[in-house]
Amino acid sequence: MYSTISTRLTHEAAREILVADIKSYYVPVGDKIEYPVRQILYQNDTDEDIWFSYNGIDDGFFLRAGQDFIQDITINQAGEKGLFLPAGDYIYVKQRGIPTLGSVSITIFYGQD
Repeated sequence: MYSTISTRLTHEAAREILVADIKSYYVPVGDKIEYPVRQILYQNDTDEDIWFSYNGIDDGFFLRAGQDFIQDITINQAGEKGLFLPAGDYIYVKQRGIPTLGSVSITIFYGQD
């Protein structure tokens, strides 16, 4: 049962890209984002550093090999206004080094009324 004064945190299916598919140019990790994002869990389970981008052109930030990062965009915000990563966008990755094993995973968390 949902409360009328709260939003339930849920997630989309995890997106994963295997090391063989991570290139020297940006490639999307999985499908388009389905819901406005409240939190993102980035997991670099490769043996090299990986770049991330929201537009597939500019370097945004990198994660070192074996590093995880949780981006809390708007977990304490109510309603549909404010800072969100919008539905319909992709998250992109590219090599910083040349990984030889592992994968990169992204989990999108969103609010469900």
